[in-house]
Amino acid sequence: MATLKVLFVDNDPLVLKALQRAARRIRPDWQILLCDAPSDWQQQITQTVDVVVCDYLMLGLRGNALLQQVREVMPGAIRVLLTGDTSPTVLESLNHCSHFMIGKPYTEQDLAFLFGCAERLQQLPFTADERHYLGGLQELPVMPKLLIKFKRIMLEPELDLEKLTELLSHDAVISGKLLQYANSAFFGFGRKTTSLFEAIMRLGTKLTEAIVTSMLVDQTFAAQIPHAVLRSINDAAFQHAQLARQIVESLDWPTEAADELFSAAMLSGLGRLIVAARMQSQTPLKPENITGSVSLAYFDSSALVSAYILTLWGYPDDFGNMVLKQDTAANEHNEQELKQFILFITKRWLLANNTQRHNLLSMIETPALHAALQQRP
Repeated sequence: MATLKVLFVDNDPLVLKALQRAARRIRPDWQILLCDAPSDWQQQITQTVDVVVCDYLMLGLRGNALLQQVREVMPGAIRVLLTGDTSPTVLESLNHCSHFMIGKPYTEQDLAFLFGCAERLQQLPFTADERHYLGGLQELPVMPKLLIKFKRIMLEPELDLEKLTELLSHDAVISGKLLQYANSAFFGFGRKTTSLFEAIMRLGTKLTEAIVTSMLVDQTFAAQIPHAVLRSINDAAFQHAQLARQIVESLDWPTEAADELFSAAMLSGLGRLIVAARMQSQTPLKPENITGSVSLAYFDSSALVSAYILTLWGYPDDFGNMVLKQDTAANEHNEQELKQFILFITKRWLLANNTQRHNLLSMIETPALHAALQQRP
């Protein structure tokens, strides 16, 4: 694993020392830098760092303003705000400058999750220019509080589904969507349920997490992107997810693999939403130009952005790699690369005409995959 550099910024030396001790317990081999003069952080820290964590209420320079400077000076750094104030004003100030918000009082688990995400992000094969571009995107959303709480429960030694149900039950829209999926014939459930707990049991934690993540990002961009564009992006992502899952099921793979491919295809829509928001801020999008499956290929660099944000938010690096490489034809000689190839071939299938589909079939070496795709309309 790479040795990363973390910078903590706070006026209070005691707080800095406590953060330093916690960080060294979690990653003893990492380089931990401290700065107790927020206004002069650029003079004190002359080297590039991988993670910057600062307090919100600091003398001389507020945390959101400092992270804005970090975004401009070293955009590749992961930017994190520590705050006990989660009012709408503070949350709004995090847009365009911060990747994470960690509430006070923080725990070592919060830092461990952050460091794990930074570590996995480092493993993805981004070029230096790509890291610069991705870290500098103003449209990258802050990791939603509900998703952070969801991840905390998922990381507990013993998963408590009742606690997970209680957390999600406070969001009526997300609860309704989970029940809709859990009652969908597509997932093969014959009996209806009105129990959120049972819905999560049916879907499993992977699918539940993917649905929650997707909906939270939708809520973030609902006011920034024309509704027709947002719906087109989501519909196309769902079509891709459906087809990928159907293909995997026809190969008699385990349910976990089908869930993984469904989640990867559906969550690939996150990058398209972020790129769409960026485009919208520069030149208003024309919804009539982005309809149906066209949105799968309309937004350049969206796979790059999807892989970045998903890995940043705690998805495994092999999952991020699969999302990142979905537009590259992998070989079919091992299970992980075959998953990537299925993501690639199903996406192309939805975009292709009959002649192009014939050419796609000729690329497939695995007989069962060839037969499964050939049967799809």
